[in-house]
Amino acid sequence: MLFRSTATLVVVEITGQPDSYAPTRKINLRATAEGRVLLSRTVGIGRPGDDGKFYGAFWVYDTGCMPVVLDVRLVGQSPEPTPIRKTLNFKCGE
Repeated sequence: MLFRSTATLVVVEITGQPDSYAPTRKINLRATAEGRVLLSRTVGIGRPGDDGKFYGAFWVYDTGCMPVVLDVRLVGQSPEPTPIRKTLNFKCGE
C-alpha cells in the first residue's frame, strides 16, 4: 500500500570556490503540482564549506500523490546560471 506524502524536505547543493561568499547570491526554489504553487521561496547563501559546498533546505508541504515539479535558480550572480528543473514522481494507490 502506498501512502500520501504530507511534506518533503528538498536540499539544494551549491558548489563553488571556498571562501567565495557574496551577500547578494541566493537560491530560489519554486515547487508546483498540477498547476498549483506549493512553495516559492528565496534564501540567502552563506559561506561555503572548505569543500566549496553550501546546502539550502526547503520544506515543501502538501506534496500529496501527484508529481511535484521543482524549479531552482541561483539569483544575484552575473551571469545568472541556467535554472534546474527536477520532478518528484509521487504516486498513491494500492
